[in-house]
Amino acid sequence: MMHKSPNMIELVAEFESTNQLYRSYMPFITDGGLFIASNQPVQLGDAAKVSLWLPDDLEATEFESVVVWINPVGAQGGRPPGVGV
Repeated sequence: MMHKSPNMIELVAEFESTNQLYRSYMPFITDGGLFIASNQPVQLGDAAKVSLWLPDDLEATEFESVVVWINPVGAQGGRPPGVGV
């Protein structure tokens, strides 16, 4: 069951190669997760509408998910800001 929070953020994930997609996969999240680079202010548990563009797609795949991971701006190790859904 998806947790509905008052915030519904919209994210766009555009992957130009399968290698880039594999690097964004988060296997440590139950049932797998996807890291999406974003500067949007979010909180854990926020609902997210995701438009996912895979290599060679003619249109986006859209789905709803929940924010389960946050890399804030200025994260250690030079990691890019974004969220895991």
